[in-house]
Amino acid sequence: MRRKTNSDNINVISKRIQFTFDTDSEAQDFYKECQDKLTASEIEKNRVTLLIPAKITK
Repeated sequence: MRRKTNSDNINVISKRIQFTFDTDSEAQDFYKECQDKLTASEIEKNRVTLLIPAKITK
């Protein structure tokens, strides 16, 4: 998932990383990529949130 991003468009929240896109269609495309790669994610309008597991194991 390579995409040009700007630090203003990324928000790190407890157990989540939120990406804000200029358009809803960009967010839909990114969300579809996440689903294709089985990445836990949620979408709301032009914002996609990646969910980080509570416990990361090696």
